[in-house]
Amino acid sequence: MSEKEWKAFEMLTETEFYQQFNPIPAPDGGELWTWQELTEWSPPSKIRGSRQVWTVSSDECETYATGIGYVNVIGYIVTKEPVEKDMVAVMDSTEDEEKCDG
Repeated sequence: MSEKEWKAFEMLTETEFYQQFNPIPAPDGGELWTWQELTEWSPPSKIRGSRQVWTVSSDECETYATGIGYVNVIGYIVTKEPVEKDMVAVMDSTEDEEKCDG
């Protein structure tokens, strides 16, 4: 992976992510939105280009990526603060740190 590509990834704790981007609770009061809830919030054409929608996916570690994803999706997060550029935030926690590092 080139240095330019690597800069698009950030290791954040969940607390850091929440402080930096200020997520909006889902309509059911939880943190994750469903696709249906997103489309009731905003038309799909606007969601796809939104700088406030993140896809939460999980493989070996949980990642939050800007925009709409379709693989290993466990839900979506809508934030009050828009992100300036596309990025992937890898949730860093003590128990998952080893498997998320590599």
